[in-house]
Amino acid sequence: ANPLGSGALENAALLKYLPDIAMLLLGRVPRLETVKTYWAGDDADLAYITANIRTLIIKHAWRGSGNKSVYGGDLKEEQINNLLALVHRNRHQYVAQEKLEKSCTPSFNGTVLEPRPTLLRTFSVATDSSYTVLPGGLTRIGTKSDGQFISMQEGSPSKDTWVIASEP
Repeated sequence: ANPLGSGALENAALLKYLPDIAMLLLGRVPRLETVKTYWAGDDADLAYITANIRTLIIKHAWRGSGNKSVYGGDLKEEQINNLLALVHRNRHQYVAQEKLEKSCTPSFNGTVLEPRPTLLRTFSVATDSSYTVLPGGLTRIGTKSDGQFISMQEGSPSKDTWVIASEP
């Protein structure tokens, strides 16, 4: 179980600073890179977001119901201008992330199998001196074949994923 207040660590703006945080707390950067994240509260990042909004996913720094991500490439000119005005007015509340290509998995849509974008969320637990990655995780799939976003807020279904052997 997560301790009270651990949801604060899910602030997307922290992803920008994750390597520095890890270096400070652990003495090394994470072994796996995270998606490139730009926080609108930073002047240089805001300039980058403004210039590259058509290639970025814009989201609220804090997760919450009703807070949906937007891919700039899907927006018309007026929508982009409105979104940029909102981000500039509320800079500290927004982040932008590079769009990553997602893996696909066959999914049953009720009548046939079709490819759906897929994410696997893995988990680790602390040991006395390190962390242990748990076998399996949580697999979440997109609500449609060409879906941009995979999230509970978008209605994406999820299932536990089990790894039952470490070797064939």
